Amino acid sequence: MKKGKVSAVMATILALGLAISGCGTETGQQAAGGSGASAQASDKVMIGTLWPLSGGSANWGNDNLNGAKLAVELVNEKGGVLGKQVELKNADNASDPAKAASEAERLIQDGAKVIVGTVISSGALPASQVAEKNKVVYLEADAVTDDMTNRGFKYTFRLNSTASDNGKAAVEFTKNVLAPKLGIAPADLKIVISHEDSAYGTSVGDAAEKALAENGMSAIARERYSAKATDLSSLVLKLKNANPDILLNVGYTPDQVLFWKQAKQYDLNLKALVGMAGWTLQATGDGLGDLVNGIFDASAPVGINTDGLAPEVKELHDTFVKKYTETYNATPSLSSFEGFGAMYLLLNDIIPKAGSLEPDKLREAALSLDIPEGGTVLGWGVKFNSETGQNDRAFATVMQWQENKVETVFPEKFATKEPSMVPLPTWSSR
Repeated sequence: MKKGKVSAVMATILALGLAISGCGTETGQQAAGGSGASAQASDKVMIGTLWPLSGGSANWGNDNLNGAKLAVELVNEKGGVLGKQVELKNADNASDPAKAASEAERLIQDGAKVIVGTVISSGALPASQVAEKNKVVYLEADAVTDDMTNRGFKYTFRLNSTASDNGKAAVEFTKNVLAPKLGIAPADLKIVISHEDSAYGTSVGDAAEKALAENGMSAIARERYSAKATDLSSLVLKLKNANPDILLNVGYTPDQVLFWKQAKQYDLNLKALVGMAGWTLQATGDGLGDLVNGIFDASAPVGINTDGLAPEVKELHDTFVKKYTETYNATPSLSSFEGFGAMYLLLNDIIPKAGSLEPDKLREAALSLDIPEGGTVLGWGVKFNSETGQNDRAFATVMQWQENKVETVFPEKFATKEPSMVPLPTWSSR
């Protein structure tokens, strides 16, 4: 080979080597941790979300995501975080625990350093376990099972109230408000607990049973059912035979709507129905129409009296409600507030305080938060427990459907209306 040709060939090989070397760094990083390194090097801060956007809990998940999107929009309007705009990478857990775990894996492989989710408790458990294993911060916005923050995880935090909070609020309301209105001593009330049988319903049912015992009360029966049931007539007939004064129930929108329609069909009359999550969703109201009026729900706060909020938080609350209504032509549901609240806290408080997406710095920043009651749009303060990651300043309120609108009725500080329709009118008199 002539010298000129050799030189040309060598130059070509060298150029190819440099090109491969330049590409090799990114490829190697992707192999080691998905596209994490490239995500870090981009001009955006990527946050993963993991909500049920399909399946039986889709209405909850989409409401969460809609709220989170508006939090991102507000933060980006202010300049974003860490000098960058925020973008969401959204995964659908499809209301399926196994899918929640696999989608958490995929988000992490795609570079997520923080994941916000989950709605379904049975999905929150494995998804947060995946995140913990990979040292990825998992911020729960909605799932209530107590077990989520009882595992000693380092990178899992929950902003919202728990199953125990919901059960406790339902029982306190029953004892202190409903019993006097009904003229029945709390210990003499005939109470039945019913719940769907996943981790979500079971944990809230357990909490209610425990709270009843702590208040000198008890349930005459506890009934479990599948949220996937297409016929709940057997449950309705069991309850009719038991003839309870009050039903404490927790479930998802499809089973709750089905149950209450069949309660009317089979003339099951209750003096009060007190939900322990799920009954305040707009989808439930839409599914039941006027039949929803009078139902109570002990859950995270929605539709609260904003006079109990700090002035700047009241302004944020009102801005969110206005933007949500304009964007989605709907009133924000509890899930919408929870998605917004968690995402806004992450972007406005935790990440800026951490100064990076490094997990230990995020953890330190989260644990350093000390926000008093009334300091978030849901009325909660924020103080994450260093042992569990649970927000110890989250609490449940009791809401009621009145004139096809959710009103807060307990505790008094956040109440917008007095409880009404106690006892519930019989079906024949409606």
